[in-house]
Amino acid sequence: MLKDLQRVLKLAKTDERQFAEKLNAASRKENERELQKARSELAKAKTRIGTLDRIISKIYEDNVEGKISDERFATMLAGYEAEQSDLKAKAVEWEALLGKATEQTTNIESFLRLVRSYTEVEVLSAEVVHEFIEKVLVGEAEYTAPRFSHWARGKTQEVRIIYNYLGDISEITE
Repeated sequence: MLKDLQRVLKLAKTDERQFAEKLNAASRKENERELQKARSELAKAKTRIGTLDRIISKIYEDNVEGKISDERFATMLAGYEAEQSDLKAKAVEWEALLGKATEQTTNIESFLRLVRSYTEVEVLSAEVVHEFIEKVLVGEAEYTAPRFSHWARGKTQEVRIIYNYLGDISEITE
């Protein structure tokens, strides 16, 4: 863990801008199509919600003026309100997705501020672990047979470090 943390800190300190760009690029690469679709769908939904507000106002006026029956008004109103409710729920989801993308940039900045507060990490203290590491995932142990009879069996385990603010950045920073 200490070596990986030192490696990540060195990368971040060497060129903050490049480090942030790598992290943002990886995030954008994964989500760009999804984010573009969310922006487009959100814009369409907001436009339609506004249109539905105007339609509901109009059918209410038509009902008051006697142009449409109470039954017809109730049927139309229920349909428009159901559509509007569905669009509002979807809009909340799309806004959350777009907010998450913005949060990624904020998280990178928070991590870089934390990096700047440390000159060097020589020892893996509880404070350092708490500051930088959210969790460590340790895979199942895999044992290998010894090549020579006098050597002990080998053991390997996958270890993934999940950093505060950034998540798993092992593939990005290698």
